[in-house]
Amino acid sequence: MKTTIKITGQINGNHTLKNAIGGEINQGMFNSFTCVFDSRKEAREAIRKAYQDIKRNYDGNISWNILRKSKDNGLLWFDSSKAEIINE
Repeated sequence: MKTTIKITGQINGNHTLKNAIGGEINQGMFNSFTCVFDSRKEAREAIRKAYQDIKRNYDGNISWNILRKSKDNGLLWFDSSKAEIINE
């Protein structure tokens, strides 16, 4: 079953999340993006890896309130942007 990650928020954060998450990317309105994956497991793994990649790229010079993710890897926040798994 296809699973979608919807990225919303401000331009810079949206592009950072989009580049880190990957998948089949479609552009939405107001600089939002959707990333489509074949399964929910793949989408959660993409969020987990994106969190690690962004954290590594900032070499630890990032505060806890700028980069956060949920325990179940269903949400990822970066700056003023949010990537969220939505049900289909």
